[in-house]
Amino acid sequence: MSERQSPTPRRDVLEKMSRMNSNSLPTKIQKGKMTVAEHMASGDVDFSEYRRFFKGGGVCLVVLNLLVFSVLTVLLILSHWWLGQWAKVSYPLSTLQFGLIHLGITFLISGFTVLSCALFILQISTSANKNHDQMVDCLIKRPMSFYDTTPIGQILQRCGRDTDDIDIMLPFFMTNAIRVCLLLIGVFIYTSVVLPFIIPFFFLLFWLVRYWY
Repeated sequence: MSERQSPTPRRDVLEKMSRMNSNSLPTKIQKGKMTVAEHMASGDVDFSEYRRFFKGGGVCLVVLNLLVFSVLTVLLILSHWWLGQWAKVSYPLSTLQFGLIHLGITFLISGFTVLSCALFILQISTSANKNHDQMVDCLIKRPMSFYDTTPIGQILQRCGRDTDDIDIMLPFFMTNAIRVCLLLIGVFIYTSVVLPFIIPFFFLLFWLVRYWY
């Protein structure tokens, strides 16, 4: 009699917990285990994730950053163009006047560079704080079954190393990509104005890149 009234084995208890939490868990709990296996995504990161991260800082900051980056690109191209005009002495100006105009353009480039860095840091910090607050709010609102079936190391990894990678690596690569894209657009426009016959070669090069890559 005492053997029949013994406590329920651990595996039966876990199976009952698995059935109780099966509606709220994304994967099935294996027999004899209380935690679920981690689901790891593979492939490229969707562009919507980048857009969601940067929109966290506000649409106005995004537009303002793009505008400042565009003006900075125009000033960089203008600086190279003015050096060419200086070398050819295209305008009836003295060497001092050419140099002062180039110096003014350089000061504008420096000012817009500092402004773009300040605005970009403000946007990234605002986005990072908002994403962090959303993550903490999501963890607080999770049911207890989530913490029973999710390893604590996995939660700490999401809140620590993964968040750090998003806050540091993502802005670094995105700002470089934006600047290179704007510079390519500016060079394309400038070259099209100076050498219009080269426009078909740009489209041919674009088609070859899309075809092979």
